[in-house]
Amino acid sequence: MRDSSLNTPSARDPRVDALAQSSALLAESRAAQVVSPELRALADALGALPLDALPPTDEGRVAFWVNVYNALMRHAVLAFDLRAGARVPLGVFQRASYLIGGQRFSLHVIEHGVLRCNRPAPFTLWRPLRPRDPRTSAAPSRFDPRVHFALNCAAASCPPVRDYRAETLDASLDLATRSYVQAETSLDDAFQVLSGGASAVVVVAAGRPSGVLTKLDLLEHLAHRVG
Repeated sequence: MRDSSLNTPSARDPRVDALAQSSALLAESRAAQVVSPELRALADALGALPLDALPPTDEGRVAFWVNVYNALMRHAVLAFDLRAGARVPLGVFQRASYLIGGQRFSLHVIEHGVLRCNRPAPFTLWRPLRPRDPRTSAAPSRFDPRVHFALNCAAASCPPVRDYRAETLDASLDLATRSYVQAETSLDDAFQVLSGGASAVVVVAAGRPSGVLTKLDLLEHLAHRVG
């Protein structure tokens, strides 16, 4: 599939900070039923943001990029006429992108190159970004595996979309993790995962007494495996 940037950077308004822009874009993407002029304008405004204007803290960067990922995914569903809840063609994750700070950030790059701190995607061996790629500077300093449960890839089993903010990020990621495991996983008496949504089936803590292994224990285990 041909690369497709879904925005055209416009003039930057220095009065609006990056995190506020990501929240506004996310809100419009959730409300839109088509690619509206308002959605285009917000995406274009995001494109004018230089990389050195991104939030300076890890909490701010994670919140910013989770919001941008979820907005871009919704924008791609509308732009490419995808059916929400159905399996998204893998090529969309490379094709759909926003230009930010003169750099192209696809869904794939945001998830694996930025939020996962340039780790290979599952079942691959190569890192999304080369060491000197300027997009590596946009990443937080460390990978928080809970972001896996904040990203919505438009599949039916994906977590709900929330507006993430720096000051409440830790509590929000905890909530996303707990909510996902409650809704999408179940265990048998041998602590084997019977269903796990987007996560792989694994066997954990075999032989531990009933009631010792909580669902949050399981999700932390799965999150680190995914990471």
